[in-house]
Amino acid sequence: MRIGVGPTRVTRRDLQAARVTVCMVVCIPDQLGYSAHRFDVLRLCLRSLLCHTPEDSYDLFVLDNGSCAEVVDYLRELHDRGDIDCLMLLGRNIGKINACRMIFEAATGDVIAYSDDDIFFSQGWLEAQLNLLDTFPRVGMVSARPVRKQFGYGNRYLPAYLSDFPDVAVEYGHFIPDEWEVEFLRSTGRSVTGLASIKESRTDIRLEYRGLQAYSTAAHFQFLAPKSLILVGWARGADRVTGSEERRIEESIDEMGYARLSTMERYVRHIGNVVTRDLLEEVGGSLPPVEDLVLWSPPSPLLARLARPRLVRAILRRLNEWSYALLHYQIR
Repeated sequence: MRIGVGPTRVTRRDLQAARVTVCMVVCIPDQLGYSAHRFDVLRLCLRSLLCHTPEDSYDLFVLDNGSCAEVVDYLRELHDRGDIDCLMLLGRNIGKINACRMIFEAATGDVIAYSDDDIFFSQGWLEAQLNLLDTFPRVGMVSARPVRKQFGYGNRYLPAYLSDFPDVAVEYGHFIPDEWEVEFLRSTGRSVTGLASIKESRTDIRLEYRGLQAYSTAAHFQFLAPKSLILVGWARGADRVTGSEERRIEESIDEMGYARLSTMERYVRHIGNVVTRDLLEEVGGSLPPVEDLVLWSPPSPLLARLARPRLVRAILRRLNEWSYALLHYQIR
């Protein structure tokens, strides 16, 4: 027997999804070692996304790939207050590529804007990417910042592309500012001494179409792509056996003859696994303060020198492995 109408029953109607689904995969299994400051990075990432993206222009889907309880509670809070439209929680880490495939298939928009969970978004990032996607012909991926290293692959499409679309002009040279490259190298844990060799071995490729310029490359840590195309690229990339998983997917887009583009401006920045004072002073002025944000400071020069000898580093590494294993044994 039923009495009345269920309070959660709603009248069926067509889903009015935003054109763009912003998809983010989060994985912070603990707050130790490498991940000690990753929660702060995630909070800065999401704050910048929410503050610098027009609210009615996207739906936000987040998949948590086996994070610790504190991170899951934080994501639940954002979901409960409506900042996250769809929250998917996994009890274990299923790998980045599997997680991406899952969230991409669930996306309700025709366009997917993917981001790792350690990206800072500046004002205008989404509009700039959509402008390239909607203006240039046959576009497969668009990133909101160029990275010179990425020109090393994924540009086989270009000769046929220029032949098919003769109104697209191309120019070769070094156009990306060195300070952008230094910032990216540091954020990914690489030495800035590698800047010269990258500049020597890579040439920037700049395209222009209907008065709009773009770099002929894209970055897998943040990109925008048609959903239908990226799912095909994901499937084709899974069959490849060389290169990283992300690179396989990028190269499959390239092999299908689609352009991989980046904006001329640096609309997003890769943060890394710590938030530095320099970064926050440079980009944080446009944001409300992030509560209890812990800024990372490098160790003193004296401590750094003391830790430099090989024997000391071996002892410290052994202590770190021992304490990490001991703590996780106690938690179980």
